[in-house]
This record gives sequence, structure tokens and C-alpha cells, in this order.
Amino acid sequence: MPSKLREARQAELEAIRLDNDGILRARDVVDYAQEHKDSAIREWFDWDDDSAAYHHRLNQARQLIQVYVRVEHVSLAPTRTYVSLESDRYERGTGGGYREIRDVLTDPVKRRELVAQALKEAGIWRSKYQNLDELARIF
Repeated sequence: MPSKLREARQAELEAIRLDNDGILRARDVVDYAQEHKDSAIREWFDWDDDSAAYHHRLNQARQLIQVYVRVEHVSLAPTRTYVSLESDRYERGTGGGYREIRDVLTDPVKRRELVAQALKEAGIWRSKYQNLDELARIF
């Protein structure tokens, strides 16, 4: 994304935040983009209601898949039933998907990919919260 567009979007988000007592809410961002036809953030959204509704349902389906857990007989800890591997999202070009966790954990290649992905996500999480002294012991 060109830096001017990025800067314009960030400036608009900051203006929205300041206009709303310092809190940036998704609904305020959508309302702003809807009201300001020349906004830098407007093109981020799908304004075709049929298309937007379909994409919203896809996101709802992803949320459903992500929160579905089961309790295995060997463990009392809830375990995610499905996982999404990066290779399925990016390499196959099919829009991704979710694999059954047991299939991933029993396949050495897929298991290594999941571990690498988890470490990458942990690094992102660490970067996001590195300024919290309360988490220093974890880091």
C-alpha cells in the first residue's frame, strides 16, 4: 500500500478516535466511511450489500470453526478441533480452509508447520505486548 494512502488512513482513524472520546470503535469507522465518500478508508469496505452479507457469513463460519472445541478422552483440556495452516491459505490459492487437528498432529510435515506457525504467532503476540512489565516473566 502506498505510504500516502497508509498515512491518510491512519490520520482518518486517529481523527475518528479523537472524535469519540479517545476510543476507536469499528462502528464509528464504518459510519465515517459511509458518510465521507472521498475518505481514504472508504475503499476498504464492501458497500455492495449482497456481497458484504456473503463475506460476513464467511467470517461467521470462520469464527464458528475456530471456536469449535472438543474434550478428548485422553485429556480433560478442551482442544481446538480444526486448525488453519498457512500453506493452505497461501500456497494452494483456494482461500484456505481448516484441517482436523488430529490429522495435523499425526503428520510430521504438517505438525512442523503448525509448530513454526505457533512460534511465529507467539513472536507477534510478544511484539504486541512487549511494553507490559507484567508480562516480562513470560517473555
